[in-house]
Amino acid sequence: MKFYHFGKEDRPAIFLFPGTCCHWKANFGEVIPLLADHFHVVCVSYDGFDETENTIFAHCNASETKEKIIEVQVA
Repeated sequence: MKFYHFGKEDRPAIFLFPGTCCHWKANFGEVIPLLADHFHVVCVSYDGFDETENTIFAHCNASETKEKIIEVQVA
């Protein structure tokens, strides 16, 4: 999970949490600049929905063992 900060830190804080399975820019990209004029905006980016990460998620029905999943992530 990542937190993106916008606006001046000495202003009142407002936290933005995207909806389920949503990218933070898709939910709040248009309103963040408007809010940042008046607030310190903190926007959450969930794991798996951020273009700056390389997260590998195993499928919930995967038959791989924990060791195989770790091996893929280390490679």
